[in-house]
Amino acid sequence: MSKERVPIREGCFVEEKNGSHLIATRCKSCSQIYFPPLQRCLECYEKDMEKIELSGKGKLYTYTVIQMPVSHYKPPFALAWVELPEGVRVFTQLKHWENTELQIGMDMKLVIDNLWEEEEKVVYGYKFEPSS
Repeated sequence: MSKERVPIREGCFVEEKNGSHLIATRCKSCSQIYFPPLQRCLECYEKDMEKIELSGKGKLYTYTVIQMPVSHYKPPFALAWVELPEGVRVFTQLKHWENTELQIGMDMKLVIDNLWEEEEKVVYGYKFEPSS
């Protein structure tokens, strides 16, 4: 019997065969963009927010490799901030980084992948990986 796939958070990404993307919100008053999506702008406190699609590509802003076990994750694993063209930085787990010399500023791309498994479900979400 296959396990149920459950997103880590509803409404912050869309998985599609021709290219997945992240969902953010933009304030209609001051144009500030937020990921994950918010219901109210933190800059001007307006509630008039619109959903937008973010690029599936970005640049590695910074990263760290974790060597200690953490709930659901076996070491080593890498966590990073990836800066998207829209000016948003996304905190994310990295995929396929082990055989790559990670460098600040390198091109990254969005992937939707399993994050961890539990007894009856698989939790999935967004990660980024080196594009080259």
